[in-house]
Amino acid sequence: MPTGGDSLEFSWRVFCSMMVKKCCVPCCRSNYDPTVYISCFQFPKEEDRRNLWLKKINQKDYSPSKNAVVRIKHFREKFVITEHHAVRDDGSVLTVKRIYPNLTLYAYPSIFPNQPAYLSSDPVSKEKLPSERRNEILNWDGKKFTDWCLKDIIKTFDDFPKEFPTKLTKEWLFIVQEDDVLFYKLNICNGQAPRIKVSFAVDRNLSVSAWHGEIALSNKSLHILQGNKCDRWTKFDCLLSTFENYEEKNVCIEDKFNYTLNFLQVVRKRKEKEEKLRIDERVLCFYEKGQGAIDILH
Repeated sequence: MPTGGDSLEFSWRVFCSMMVKKCCVPCCRSNYDPTVYISCFQFPKEEDRRNLWLKKINQKDYSPSKNAVVRIKHFREKFVITEHHAVRDDGSVLTVKRIYPNLTLYAYPSIFPNQPAYLSSDPVSKEKLPSERRNEILNWDGKKFTDWCLKDIIKTFDDFPKEFPTKLTKEWLFIVQEDDVLFYKLNICNGQAPRIKVSFAVDRNLSVSAWHGEIALSNKSLHILQGNKCDRWTKFDCLLSTFENYEEKNVCIEDKFNYTLNFLQVVRKRKEKEEKLRIDERVLCFYEKGQGAIDILH
């Protein structure tokens, strides 16, 4: 005598057998016997995947209804999920057989035994939807960008001289010293002595100091470095590009003022030093004359 639970399950199976859905693949007779249960899958709702299924089934002018299904035997094993997996607290994996199998995200029918062989395919790799391909491209671009960023980093000063010569044009000259590297461009005019047009130095801390002629450039003039550090090759490229056609008009007014102020201070100190030397000479001369007069008296 069946129990209440057994009776309910029996009634459900009878109902399912009465409402059995037929496989829509041409020449397939699955699920036509209501006494035999065979797993079937409805068409996906996503348009790209739905169109892919229709293309594989190859049924001319077919428009699947909401009840249209494809039986499990038309799908490769790689596309069918038959087990549940869960990780226990101790790290072990619990595997439980699924009552009803499911399909992977990329599944599509590819086995058609009652149709020409060319319609059946064994996919080497999973076919992906356009949206999924776009996401993969974005992810790939993201990884590529990350790799590029890592290669762009100048880790230490010792690594710097190994790479920068490949980035310089022939107009750039450089001097490698123990604690820094000096880069400069000469302004050469006919009949005149060469003079330094622009220059910059990268020290052991990868900090940058720069000059236009004799004018020291402040961080304001080097805002492209974002912190006055040449710690990336892109920053070094920006420096070269910035100073390629750097003119005096590009120098900010504060730098010009500071240069003028420093110049005047140097001139003042020089004048003070010259004045002190003249005073010392007068004192010495007076002393020598006085000493001579004393010698005559003796």
